[in-house]
Amino acid sequence: MDHHDIHAAFSEIEIAKSRIIGGDYFEARIKLHEIQSRHPAFDGIAGMIAVTEILQSVSYRFLGCGVDHYMVLQVSPSATDVVIQSQFNKFTKLLEPIIEKNFPGAASALKFIQDAFQVLSNTERHTLFSRERATSLQSYGSHYFQEIKPSDVELNPGDKNSDIGNEYTAQAAKGTAPHIPSDKNVAGPANVTSFLSSIPVPSQFSIRSHQEYHSFNDGRKAEVFAVGQVWATYDDEGMPRNYAQIVNISPTRIYITLIKPAQASKHEKSWCEAGLPIVCGLFNVERKQATAVELASFSHVVSWQLDGEQLEIYPRKGEIWAIYKKWDPAGWLSNPAARKSCRLQIVEIIGGYCDNEPDMHVVALSKVEGFKNLYRRCTHDGTMLIPSTNWFIFSHRIPAYTFAGGEMDGISRGMFELDGLAVPDLVDLFQTQGSELGSSPSQVEDEGDNYKRLANVLVSGQTWAVYDGRDSMPRLYVVVINVVSAEKICVQVLEPHPISILEIDCVSENLPFGCGSFRMSETTEILSLSRFSHMIECEKVNGASLYNIYPRKGEIWAMYMSRNSEGKPIDLLSCQCRIVEILLDLTEDSGLVVGSLEKVLGSASLFQRQSSNGFQFVRTVPRREMLSFSHQIPASSVPELELYGIPTWHLEPKALPPNCKLDF
Repeated sequence: MDHHDIHAAFSEIEIAKSRIIGGDYFEARIKLHEIQSRHPAFDGIAGMIAVTEILQSVSYRFLGCGVDHYMVLQVSPSATDVVIQSQFNKFTKLLEPIIEKNFPGAASALKFIQDAFQVLSNTERHTLFSRERATSLQSYGSHYFQEIKPSDVELNPGDKNSDIGNEYTAQAAKGTAPHIPSDKNVAGPANVTSFLSSIPVPSQFSIRSHQEYHSFNDGRKAEVFAVGQVWATYDDEGMPRNYAQIVNISPTRIYITLIKPAQASKHEKSWCEAGLPIVCGLFNVERKQATAVELASFSHVVSWQLDGEQLEIYPRKGEIWAIYKKWDPAGWLSNPAARKSCRLQIVEIIGGYCDNEPDMHVVALSKVEGFKNLYRRCTHDGTMLIPSTNWFIFSHRIPAYTFAGGEMDGISRGMFELDGLAVPDLVDLFQTQGSELGSSPSQVEDEGDNYKRLANVLVSGQTWAVYDGRDSMPRLYVVVINVVSAEKICVQVLEPHPISILEIDCVSENLPFGCGSFRMSETTEILSLSRFSHMIECEKVNGASLYNIYPRKGEIWAMYMSRNSEGKPIDLLSCQCRIVEILLDLTEDSGLVVGSLEKVLGSASLFQRQSSNGFQFVRTVPRREMLSFSHQIPASSVPELELYGIPTWHLEPKALPPNCKLDF
């Protein structure tokens, strides 16, 4: 959209808002569909339409039995728990973003959704509600809706933009109650969509519950299903991580048999026993009695091939998948619940197992600014390699539509629209500016979410590494005094406390001093969150007046390779560095032991132990060479040594020195 289109869309949104505030949900819905028809990818438009549908459904009392929770959640009375959960997740995802933008009625709509879910997800309350609803059906014997008076509707007190006192309903404006045609086989309207579809809407408008441009629901219509297909179905977290094969189809139900991981290895068995999901590998079809499920349980058709009697399912070239960003297999086996709080990253598969390659090549996707579910490749990150032993890093596949270019303003060839129902909540969304590929890193990456999370971690008294202005590496150390604001932190700077002659010379010559003894300076500064890298573990001595900061076992550090005859690092900006893992802690007599790391082929930030003919490159660094260490690099292991044999780490890209040398 150009500037004029954006301005026009926002002006029309304001008109729709005023109608919602006035209680005219019918007219607001029409206006929002007009906007959606011209700007299908306008951010939040599907959620705004959902607000009008929910509030309109609440504005009618169904056959005298109060708010119809089935209508609010847009499910049929025979809906399964999976469908009810799916609808609740869908509406929550739609409404929460526009609540943050104070869209009128959104908070109230979410409250009604939550109330409906609390009733329908509770067996006893669900049964009681269904019984009362059925009694009302028998008593009234008709299909009219009764108008609710404004005083009968309890609004969410926190929804300051809704004024239900001024509410009037569509039938009040028309002077008549809308009538739902009788159906001998249906006791009442199945959901609000049935009712809304009977209201005249201009033919060019399409009703989409959660999509922007492409209708993923078209791929889940009844006529698409066929016996023998394998589908991904939603799990209890609302993500498509379960698999099922269709064995029979009736006019009202799809019958499936479940597909379970084959547990071919000891680790797969441990993973399953811990209740952790497996979405790649070999699977067995359970030859048991078929289970009947509804269409809303299905996400997308799964590509597979036979390996004997087992199904082989792996990510394929061109597919979009979510992967765990800080994968911790060892930790999750001991604490499976920790996986649910792990953030994810969205990637495109560009080559791998199904192309007769031993490993998977992927490229990260970034979110296109101004659109809800539009993504494109992160051109500055390059490709990443996922070894064939690391399949459990995949969370689930996300159905995607690939744009050819020219479909609408702001869309370029190769962009993707993702199915919002499969986009996880805990996903790192890097925004990109504009619509042209090849943007510079400064234009592409937006770490606002990371900074917000960082602000929640900072506590007074902590020691942190912050980025050095000379070469932008995290080599300066500070102690947090207090959090001034959401973006500003008050700190006291730590300054070197040199002990040896070499250290004294380095400090006097203003050379980098990455490890050693430090003391509290008299310098107090206000730093922005963008300056902070990682928290430091240090030893406080002499009544906490000195801070000893040295490499510790398990940490990843950058080491200078170019030093003069006295051992001092030279030419800071052009000096080559090697990346090492600290294998043994520092001792006065023996120094410390490090192992050299090398980049994983095809990856920008994955490193593994460097070896040759089975021997790893390890060396001892004596105490006198501690100034060789430039700075610590934040890293997370993927995976653990005991699980896969070759330790691999994901290193923080911003802390990687520009000149890395990978041998001793």
